[in-house]
Amino acid sequence: MERGYIKLWRAICDSELYFSEKFTKSQAWIDLLLLANHKQNTLFVRGIVVKLEPGEVLAGEEYLAKRWKWSREKVRNYLSLLSSETRQQIIWKKSNVCSVVVIAKWHLYQQDRTANRTTEKHQTEQQKNIPKNEKNDKKSICPEPKSVSSPAEEKKFLTFSCTGESKEFHLLKPKVEEYRKTYDTLDVEQELKKARQWLSDNPGRRKTARGMTRFLGNWLSRAADRGSFMQQSDRKPRQRPLDCNGNPIQEVISS
Repeated sequence: MERGYIKLWRAICDSELYFSEKFTKSQAWIDLLLLANHKQNTLFVRGIVVKLEPGEVLAGEEYLAKRWKWSREKVRNYLSLLSSETRQQIIWKKSNVCSVVVIAKWHLYQQDRTANRTTEKHQTEQQKNIPKNEKNDKKSICPEPKSVSSPAEEKKFLTFSCTGESKEFHLLKPKVEEYRKTYDTLDVEQELKKARQWLSDNPGRRKTARGMTRFLGNWLSRAADRGSFMQQSDRKPRQRPLDCNGNPIQEVISS
């Protein structure tokens, strides 16, 4: 069915047909929309001031049961359904003074679509009447903005696949710069790419997004330790001086 809107006058409630039969659940929902205040209102309930905002209905179970020709239990179950987490159509506020039904997203029911369409149509007609040369001038003066990536996208360096609720971990460039300062002897970018490839090749060893920072820190630390060991193993042993016969000279340590 095509989506659209109609204006439903509150005066429909004055018709003898409106209350001629028991309400269906759909009729009850429409009735709540018609009963909702369209502006701020102040009422007195047993001498107590009750302020209502737009979209709120002062309606107890007994009142709605009589209006809809339902039992109070059916009204109670229906309002509980509308306020449940799965539907969230209303907020049901109950106190020892009164019961108030708040229509969720009330502003969506108040938008004037007709005015918006009239404005859009008027703008479209104006654009059609603009001469071609004038259109070209406007394009040269106000060129179309180029797509610019968001700051968050610009800060990303690598994305890692993870386990758990969050399936991705984004390593940001400031963190990479921090790694560079800590592990200044490493090619940090290359090691991080190695870590990402290792996780890609070993999906069963992937980490949660929360554990990725610790994993990468351990990875770089081990890489730095390996580099330090290789540097030490590459060092040549210090050669002792030789005598005239080619034999090493024994070092004498004086006491």
